[in-house]
Amino acid sequence: MLNPIDNKQRGIGRSFQFSGGSGSKTFFERDVSMDDFERLFAGQELTDDQIRDLKMDPYSKAYLLCKGCEDRMGIVENYFKDNVFDNITPEDKKFVNSALNSNNLLIRLFFLSMIWRASVAEFDNFKLPKEIEERLREIIHDSIGNDLDETTNLTNDNSEYILNEAIFCCTTRYFCDITANQITIIDQDTPYYFEINEYSLCYFTDKKNLKVRQNLFGLEKYISDLTINLNEDQFQICLVKSSDWNLKRNGLFSYAASKFTKHLRETFMDSYKKTHAKEPELKLVQAFMNELIYGSGTTTALRYTDERINGLIEKYKKNNA
Repeated sequence: MLNPIDNKQRGIGRSFQFSGGSGSKTFFERDVSMDDFERLFAGQELTDDQIRDLKMDPYSKAYLLCKGCEDRMGIVENYFKDNVFDNITPEDKKFVNSALNSNNLLIRLFFLSMIWRASVAEFDNFKLPKEIEERLREIIHDSIGNDLDETTNLTNDNSEYILNEAIFCCTTRYFCDITANQITIIDQDTPYYFEINEYSLCYFTDKKNLKVRQNLFGLEKYISDLTINLNEDQFQICLVKSSDWNLKRNGLFSYAASKFTKHLRETFMDSYKKTHAKEPELKLVQAFMNELIYGSGTTTALRYTDERINGLIEKYKKNNA
């Protein structure tokens, strides 16, 4: 989610999604000006339906929960925003931060609710094993009441189960770019790895096995028994060096770009093979990818749309060399 440089105003963000098994998708928040539409779509005239679709939030899913449960989720969301997100300043952050002595059970419930909702919504094709998803559902259902006081009492009653989920959480002191609002789920499970705005989160489903068995873009060196939250007194947020955070960010972008371009290359090759009953020559595949990535006459919002990708596939499929 990108805002204009140095502008933190709500409602004017633009997001570009490069995952989900097709081309990119663009989303504009409600207050983005028509000048931005024209610039990012190269003056292309958009219908009212297209503009409406562009302003549909791709990160929410209608009717996932009833209104009552949405309101209950809002209790832990508001607690996290008021007591952690808005309260931890760069000056407050230490190597391992105790989240300003906030209620660690409510903080945990916030993160567990994010993980559970991502799974039941199958966000970006993410899905927990059924038994783990159900375990989290029961914890959340039994621990969130109808107001903050009731929720605090319920979390105390269910603290044994809430604290028994192993979570590593980290952030950094300063964000020097405009890409802090990043939502990513890496399709691996040792541990499950999430980027949620300015936080990186690892969820270990087996508390008896807390080993990291995958590339976490440099974060693995920060993960240990001291920084994984498991039956803790205070929720620990690990502070990552800015240089390591930037390396992680770049590694994530490279990973996403590699996965996305691999998908596009395979899409072209499969389509070509169906037409010509043979594999395309390597130089033809490279020509297709070069025009897709570096070709002129397009914009950020249009470069990787399904329409442009399919048009280039049809163009290069005509070559039967």
